[in-house]
Amino acid sequence: MNPDGSGRKQLTQYDGDIEGYSFSPDGKKLLFIAQVKTKQSTADKYPDLPKATGIIVTDLMYKHWDEWVTGAPHPFVADFDGNGISNIKDILEGEPYESPMRPWGGIEQLAWSPAGDKVAYTCRKKTGLAYAISTNSDIYIYDLATKKTDNITTKKTKVMIQILSTLPMVNT
Repeated sequence: MNPDGSGRKQLTQYDGDIEGYSFSPDGKKLLFIAQVKTKQSTADKYPDLPKATGIIVTDLMYKHWDEWVTGAPHPFVADFDGNGISNIKDILEGEPYESPMRPWGGIEQLAWSPAGDKVAYTCRKKTGLAYAISTNSDIYIYDLATKKTDNITTKKTKVMIQILSTLPMVNT
């Protein structure tokens, strides 16, 4: 796009809203956030009732602040060739968790590795009561080559953070 706003060019063709994005360090991949459906609606569960709008509650976290929970933000990675995206992959595919985390999380909760081969993200991989009573999240690393995720926040790390957070600041 030119400084005056002319010459704009759409770079993505994606069904749904992209809520935040970040280019990989080499500019060849795009990390973005989009909503995915994580709960079936009543009409989904009962196709013979297509006009049904009621909500069937089977979990404690059926509402988050002021909205019904029917979906969650998920991080996606796609190839980018300068003209568009392809090979879109949902990093949390099939998982009901949210990343970035509601209510205020955004693209700042996701980061590229310097080589652009991994993505770090925060997530609270809990459901029901465990989710409702916890504010504890973990940091995960998703490897683009192996498509495997590692939780890098160990119990030992959490204990060390708790201990360090109780110590007074020391100037050296």
